[in-house]
Amino acid sequence: MENFLKKIEINCDMGEGFGKWKMGPDEELMKYIDVANIACGFHAGDPSLMVKTVRLAKQHGVKAGAHPGLQDLFGFGRRQMVINPADMFAMILYQVGSLKAMLDYENVPLNHIKPHGELFHYMQRDLTICRAVLEACVLFKVPVYGAKGADDEKKICEELGIVYIEEAYVDVLYTKDRKLVPIAPDKMVKTEDIYKKTLSIGRTDATVNENGESLKLGFDGAAFSICVHSDMPTALENVKGETLGSKFVMELHPLDPLSPQEISIAAEIPKDAFPQNQTLFWAITLAEPPKALLVPYLQAEKASVPREAPPRISFIQYYLDHASNSIKRKSTSRRMKYLLERVNYRYCKVHLTLPFFSSLAALSEASFSLGETRDTVYEILRNPPLSLYLGKFFRWYEKSINFSTGNNSVLEYDTCGDTYTEIIFPGITDNPTYLVTGIDYSPITKDIYISADARAAFYTNGLNLTGPNMLIRYSPSTQSIIYSSDMSAILLEIYNETGKLVGGFQDQAEDLEGNAYYMVTWGNLLVKVTPGGEASKYYLPPLSELNTTAPGFGGLFALGNMLVVSDAISASFVIFDLTSPTGLPKFVKPSKVPSGYSPLLCDSLYAPEKYAGTVALCADDWVDGIGAVVVYRSSDEWKSAEYVGMVFNDRVKFPGSTATATFEVGEGIFTSQAYLPDAAGVVPIVLSFPFVDISTQIDALILQ
Repeated sequence: MENFLKKIEINCDMGEGFGKWKMGPDEELMKYIDVANIACGFHAGDPSLMVKTVRLAKQHGVKAGAHPGLQDLFGFGRRQMVINPADMFAMILYQVGSLKAMLDYENVPLNHIKPHGELFHYMQRDLTICRAVLEACVLFKVPVYGAKGADDEKKICEELGIVYIEEAYVDVLYTKDRKLVPIAPDKMVKTEDIYKKTLSIGRTDATVNENGESLKLGFDGAAFSICVHSDMPTALENVKGETLGSKFVMELHPLDPLSPQEISIAAEIPKDAFPQNQTLFWAITLAEPPKALLVPYLQAEKASVPREAPPRISFIQYYLDHASNSIKRKSTSRRMKYLLERVNYRYCKVHLTLPFFSSLAALSEASFSLGETRDTVYEILRNPPLSLYLGKFFRWYEKSINFSTGNNSVLEYDTCGDTYTEIIFPGITDNPTYLVTGIDYSPITKDIYISADARAAFYTNGLNLTGPNMLIRYSPSTQSIIYSSDMSAILLEIYNETGKLVGGFQDQAEDLEGNAYYMVTWGNLLVKVTPGGEASKYYLPPLSELNTTAPGFGGLFALGNMLVVSDAISASFVIFDLTSPTGLPKFVKPSKVPSGYSPLLCDSLYAPEKYAGTVALCADDWVDGIGAVVVYRSSDEWKSAEYVGMVFNDRVKFPGSTATATFEVGEGIFTSQAYLPDAAGVVPIVLSFPFVDISTQIDALILQ
């Protein structure tokens, strides 16, 4: 399961206030979670709050489960008690039954049962109590959520026919024995560690215990759920870190509930339908009725998956391709087609930019290939030749590829349907004063951010910094522009204050709140743009350090609420804590830089997800006259950094091209090869526009 996870969800304890006392930002949290554990009145919650929370979950499409606890309102269900097993059985019936009635009234199915607080620990200490709780749960015929490593509880569930869903925890601490440390004020996990823990569990199946030692959890590729405690003071920040982390390790979203007919067909698929060199994982998908089904997903071994396979490869597709004919006859047809469509629909499209193209009609004649020496892997658009500059490539994301073209529109290409659609920006498309370049996708807002900057800055290498600049936020789900934020007022304000023009907007990154940070190359300005499109100056160097004649900021990426920017002027990474209301830079000079090399003159800066934010790839267009992807890394969240090495452009195979950006497809890392304009602004005529696989070279540098 190295660096890979098939299925992940986030569950959160909800409705834990009482009367007029509120506990936890339920309305805000509900936007980020998949499953709600609703308090049932013993440790927290009251009838009105229970109904309100059920309705809130229904409104957001969140699955609702029962969260029974000990009868301990004063201690929030976290104090030890001694309870008769028969009384415990009745308490569970009482609490879950009450919530079930409210769910029935709202037409919402009961999804699961998850014991709260001290009841959770009590069940692990006392198997008589554990059995009493689980025997009550049997009557509701839904899964029970519990900890990974609670083997006795899991064994009783198996004996009683209960589906046991294992959880990971990132906002509470583990002991060295994989037990949870009871929540206490002095045992809180720091908010900044939540994102890191989520990535670590999802990618490496490991976290750290309360002593800071590595702890293997043992999910081994199986599906699991991450828990959020809403009563934590930093619950909202925690869940945003978990959400972002889980997006980085997740390939497939959970399927929707299956019908009984679909269950019966899928259940016929045997475990031995696959070659021995494949690893088969079983993930739980809840359904109504019956309540649970084991649906197989295929994770191919890394060595056995050709790198050209698109990330939408799935168990179902592999099954259709490789299962025996006798099995296919029983199981394919409608159900297989149905599952294939549902699994794959998110992985049909990608986004990238093409700033110097003339028209959509011309673009349709170009061809693009993903590969190094082999034949074309993805022939996205067919039939050369035409001149083209392939600029910033945006990574594989959900269901689209977007190109920004030289007429300043965006082309969305559907790789499944082999169709494309042009997205027009009023006042920008067909306006030669603009240059549409940087493009980014936020897993928090699920929107695309596009830079429409002044063309003059880049065509004159910073000599002319006049012209319009816009940051566009576009929703691919509604196919609409959310905002076009104009930078003119901020640039005028800076000119009035300093007497200097700054310019060269090109790239942006987003924080956990959905704010975008828009970067300027000549002047090292960062503009913060709120989710509603309101722009403000976030960082500008002091006047004594304000350099508008040399390129500085070249690329950036966000890790949670930390922004990492490359700066050629200081030859440093510039680190910003985005929770600060204004930008307070910390300059980190990389070590081990070769003598004579000026580092961090980047056209783009990218942190591949496969390295969990520890590696940065800088596209240096001009090093040694041919350009290279320069590799840096950090083992301490960019408090320090080191130069690792370079992967030079192959001017023999791809003469005249330059790697201006890098991107990921699955486990692969590729360069976007550009053909830059010459001094007269003329773009060379080329026959194809390759995406070059440099995965092996990058891995070799990282492992050296």
